[in-house]
Amino acid sequence: LSVTNTISSTEEREVAYTNIRDTGDLIISKTVAGTGGEEDRAFDFTLTLEKNEHGANVDDDYKTTLTTTTDEGTTTETGTLTVSNGTASLIQLTHGQTLTIEGIPEGTKYTVTETDYTAEGYVTTVGTVETRTATGVIEVEEGTDERPAFTATFTNERNVGDLTITKELEGTGTDASYPNVQESYHIKVELTAPKNVDLVGSYTAPIAEQSGTLDETATAEGATKTLEFDLKGDQSVEFTGLPEGTTYTVTETSYTHLGYKEPEFSAGSATATVGETEDGVKYVTGAIPGEEGKNSVAITVANERNTGSLSVEKIVEGTGAQPEKVFTFTLQLTHNDGVQLKGNYPTTITTVNDKGESTTVAGEKLSVGENGQATF
Repeated sequence: LSVTNTISSTEEREVAYTNIRDTGDLIISKTVAGTGGEEDRAFDFTLTLEKNEHGANVDDDYKTTLTTTTDEGTTTETGTLTVSNGTASLIQLTHGQTLTIEGIPEGTKYTVTETDYTAEGYVTTVGTVETRTATGVIEVEEGTDERPAFTATFTNERNVGDLTITKELEGTGTDASYPNVQESYHIKVELTAPKNVDLVGSYTAPIAEQSGTLDETATAEGATKTLEFDLKGDQSVEFTGLPEGTTYTVTETSYTHLGYKEPEFSAGSATATVGETEDGVKYVTGAIPGEEGKNSVAITVANERNTGSLSVEKIVEGTGAQPEKVFTFTLQLTHNDGVQLKGNYPTTITTVNDKGESTTVAGEKLSVGENGQATF
């Protein structure tokens, strides 16, 4: 800027220059929310600055103030942020932190971008808009004495839920001493994460070898994992930390050939669908909710088996009766639905003497063969 004038011998001339340089501050804040949010985790940001219309230099070491707010109070820490070729050094923030970057030239366009954490189940919003980028221009009101501040508020929300599958036994025929009663029941669980989200979590089963963690990489179709468990009555397998929206499908091996009814599935208060495949396999399916206080699904798989008892009474009468003689019987068992009858059945023997007094003792188990016959 130059000024040209003529100096008069009778006048005194004065030329005054005023340099005005306006700047503003940029505040980047981080909030982590949701039932699966990691509040102690540091999230990465990039910041780029573009020169204003006058070409003001943006490469500099900017003074910063890091404010951290926790349940224990608020702390501040000063530092510097280096911008080179319009790009700032890496910025990392955890839940409850704000970074104030001071003295950015007026008219500078800023772009703040958070690293993509979609695969880990996070949904990122800036203000109320689902996006990972905040942009704006440092604008300073003419004549103001205060340096304005512009805020980019980032919220990362991640929700997870739990799934518990419990085995229940019903009916009169599930006693372990009865033949053809299962010692444990084979259950299959298929999990599918939402599209582009990693399938993560952990699961605990009564058999230690059937416990573990989930770590399936995200895919466009949804990462899947099929697991199999063996549960006894009143036993459960528990999944924790499943991403919200993960679908589950639970099936069980059929035991109808052993006298069990088809399994009954229930999901309590959770929204689930019970169905049957074309092959006649029953299942229950649903999705893991993430809302706090409503993010647990409890599935019950009930097996009912009923049995009855058969009594054979022997009476010896007549003038030539031989009450001490042992008589042999053949028993033929047949089931209309083809239920397996082979096995060793518990028995009791009741003896009534001449006085009408009875005694009952456990007898040897009665062995029924493949053809349903037994001799005793």
